[in-house]
Amino acid sequence: MKPLRTVRLSIVVFALGLAQSAAAQVVVSMGVEEVYDDNLFLESGNKRVVPEGFVPPEGLTVDDIFTVDNDGKIDDDFITNVFVDISTARELGRYGTLSADVGFGALIFADLDDENRLTLDSLIQLDANREMLPNHLYASLNSDFNSGGANVAVAEGTAARQVQTHTATFAFGLENLPVANQLEGNLGYNLVRHDFLGEFVLSDRPDNRLEEEGSDFFANTLAGSLVYALNQTTDLDVSSNVTLYTFSTVNSNDNPDLTSEELDRFDYSVSTGIQHAFSERLQGSANVGVDFSTLVDTPMDEVIEVTNPDGTTTSIVQTPDDTSSSLAFSGRLDATPFDGTGASLVVVQSSGVDTDGSRIIIRSVGLNLSQDITDRLQFGAGGRYMQFDQGDSLSDSTDRYSLSTSLRYALTESLSLSAGWNYTNQDASGQEDITSRDQDYESNRFYVAINAGLVGIPG
Repeated sequence: MKPLRTVRLSIVVFALGLAQSAAAQVVVSMGVEEVYDDNLFLESGNKRVVPEGFVPPEGLTVDDIFTVDNDGKIDDDFITNVFVDISTARELGRYGTLSADVGFGALIFADLDDENRLTLDSLIQLDANREMLPNHLYASLNSDFNSGGANVAVAEGTAARQVQTHTATFAFGLENLPVANQLEGNLGYNLVRHDFLGEFVLSDRPDNRLEEEGSDFFANTLAGSLVYALNQTTDLDVSSNVTLYTFSTVNSNDNPDLTSEELDRFDYSVSTGIQHAFSERLQGSANVGVDFSTLVDTPMDEVIEVTNPDGTTTSIVQTPDDTSSSLAFSGRLDATPFDGTGASLVVVQSSGVDTDGSRIIIRSVGLNLSQDITDRLQFGAGGRYMQFDQGDSLSDSTDRYSLSTSLRYALTESLSLSAGWNYTNQDASGQEDITSRDQDYESNRFYVAINAGLVGIPG
C-alpha cells in the first residue's frame, strides 16, 4: 500500500482552537448496510488485448499487467458497510459559528478482504458572525474530507473504487448587496486546496493490482453575479467567474505521462438564468452560458504518424490547441403534485475537473420520484442518463444510464430500515487499452440497511 500524502489540516486546527466550552447539541447517527455487488471492479467481461508492440515495464511480464480488475473475469462479493456520523454546531461568541459533520465508515468485503477499507466524510466549517463584518460581507473557512468514485467513469457507490480526497476552502466576499431597485449583486473570492489521498485500504494488496491515482492542485476563483427580482415569483440573473488551476502533483491511471504544463489553466464561464415559481407546488429554473478554458503554458508540439494510401507513413508536427470552449446549460423542475409526493427533473451540461485534473465535459438528464406510502413507509425511484468525455466535445462520448429504487420504513422516530437496488450500464466509445478504466460494464447492487439516530446529546 502506498503511503498516504500529507493532509493539510491547518483550517481544522485553527477552527477547533477557537472553540469554547459552551454546551452544544450533538446529533449522532449510526448504521449497518449489507450490499451485494455483482461487478466489483466494473469489468466488461472481456480480457483486454495487448496492443501490438507493447513492452511491459522493467521487472514485469505481460501477465502482471492484467490485474484482477481487467482479467476478463467479473468479480462479485458481499460488502458490509458500518458507519457512524456525528454533527454539532457551536457559537464562538461574537467571532463566528463552528459547525462540524463527521462521518466514519468501514467497508468489509466477504471474500476479497484485501479490498477492506475505511471511509471518512466530514465537513468542518467556521463562519464569521455578522457582528464581526460590515453589512453584506461574509467570510468562511472549511475542511472537507470526501470518499467517492475514483473518477467520472466510476458508477456511484462502487465500494472497490472508493478513494479519499481533502479540500480546504477560504471564501470571502459580498452578498445580497443592493445595486438598484430590485437588483442585488454578489462578488466573491475562493481559495481552494485540493488533495488526492488515495484509498484507505487496511492491508497490502497484490503488487500487480492497479492503484487509483489522482492530482493535487490550488484553485483561485473570482465570481460575480447580478440578480434582478422581476416580481414575487420570478428572478433573473447573470453571472461570471474565472478560476486559475495550478497543479502541484500530477498522477493519472489513464495517462501516466500527464504533466502540470498540460493541466495548469484558466477556466472562465458566463451565463444567464431565470428562476420561477409557477405555483406553490411547481418551481423551475433554467440557465445557459459558455465555458472557456485556456492553458497557462503553450503546449509542446506533437508528432503524429499518418498512413499514406501506399502504406508508407508520414510524420506531421502538430501544435495542440491551448484553448477550448463548450456550451453550458441547466434546467430543473421540482413538483409536489400531491401531499407526500415529490418529483424532480434535471438537465445539465457543464465542464469540470476529473480526478487526475483533466478538463471534462458532462451532459446528463435525471428524473427522481418520491412517495410517502404511509406515515412510516417511503418509496423512491430515479433514473439518469449521462454522457462524458475529456476536453470540450461529446462527439465521441462515453454513455451511461443508471436506475435506482428504494424503500424506507421508520420503526421509530430514531430507527429505520431501508432496502434498495441500483443498476448501471456504461458504453465506452473509445477503444479499450491496457491501463484505461473507461470501459464497457454493467452492474447491479442490492442493499439492506438499518439506521439509528440519537439527538440532543450535550456536547
